[in-house]
Amino acid sequence: MQDGIERKILLQIAEKLIMKKEEMLFLAGDSEDSLEVVNLAVKNLLSGGMIAIAPVGATTFAVTQKGMREARKV
Repeated sequence: MQDGIERKILLQIAEKLIMKKEEMLFLAGDSEDSLEVVNLAVKNLLSGGMIAIAPVGATTFAVTQKGMREARKV
């Protein structure tokens, strides 16, 4: 389903229930393309129904029930 960063983001957001994109950048590390990696991971998680945009901001995301079930599989 996911590569490493998507799995890390999903596990972290499943624990916290809500997460900002800035927090996701810390999970991606200090690489030059970390913003692109996070954007792609968020896009994949959104299209898979694992996370949803939270109504508190455009860069804030909440885990869905499907995402919670997927995170438990680890």
